[in-house]
Amino acid sequence: MKTPLQKIEHGYVVSDLHMCTKWTSVEEYMCDIRKAAANADFFVFNGDIFDFRWSTLGSAAATAKFAIKWFSDICDDFPNCTFIYILGNHDAHKNILKPIAQFAKKQDNFIWHSSFIKIGSSLFMHGDLIFSMRNKSPFERKKYKHRNPVRSIIQKTYHRVIKMGAHRLISKVHAKERCAKYVMQVLEKDHSHQLKDITDIYIGHTHVGFSDYNYNNYTFHNSGSAIHDLQCNLMKVR
Repeated sequence: MKTPLQKIEHGYVVSDLHMCTKWTSVEEYMCDIRKAAANADFFVFNGDIFDFRWSTLGSAAATAKFAIKWFSDICDDFPNCTFIYILGNHDAHKNILKPIAQFAKKQDNFIWHSSFIKIGSSLFMHGDLIFSMRNKSPFERKKYKHRNPVRSIIQKTYHRVIKMGAHRLISKVHAKERCAKYVMQVLEKDHSHQLKDITDIYIGHTHVGFSDYNYNNYTFHNSGSAIHDLQCNLMKVR
């Protein structure tokens, strides 16, 4: 039987691990992730944990299989922790939907959602649906990718771009001030009812980590990214 969300209080959150890519540094953080899980009631994986677009595993099916195996292992290793998986733009793929739903049914300490989840006074969402102009609601994911990973030669080219540090320049566009302001504009415009009793908002997506940034009476947090040369922030939930 799954533990009700209102009964879990002590938790952590991380996002943008981009597992299955050439440029993830996830192994540098796995020890801390496992230590946190061993002492937590819940653990939120807040989107882009796996990367179907840039996966090196050869196919979307193989990437989905890897994702299920990875969650199965960590859920079994820490049965007293409830793991919560929220999809991001890089792992919102049709190949993951059926396997992850089936896994959630049989695994008591695993929950997933396509776009967001609320725990107490905290709102967790990856953030891609907020920053995309094509989505009408940041709380409802309607489109899922369906293609296999890009070709190896394109991956190698993109990897060179990352090695040159271009991704660090792009991430600077999403400073915490600008990020929080834009998130609030979107949420307060048509979705203010979703903010009832919320004090803290946890996002990912922009790859710029920060915590405890106050804006419009809400406290914002971003868990960064495990892509090479960026900082992944494993955060204790307030």
